[in-house]
Amino acid sequence: MMTRKNFEALAGALKEQQPGRYWSADKHAQYTIDVHAIAQVLAANNPHFDFGRFYTAAGLVQAGPGDYAESIHEHSSACDCKQKAA
Repeated sequence: MMTRKNFEALAGALKEQQPGRYWSADKHAQYTIDVHAIAQVLAANNPHFDFGRFYTAAGLVQAGPGDYAESIHEHSSACDCKQKAA
């Protein structure tokens, strides 16, 4: 079973691989798809998984008012899971 420390380490590793500001839109799109795919696997193994928290920790979104993480999850065409209410 994965611990919170494992989830944080995985998100940190993903964040280190995040495309830079001047990279192509394709690289940014692929990064988003990859992070979401990993999040789906983690959520399937942890009923308390928080997509928004993981996306923020992976550098996909900035934390703060109007956090965008939930909309990424809810509107992803690759998503076949249901997000649990926090």
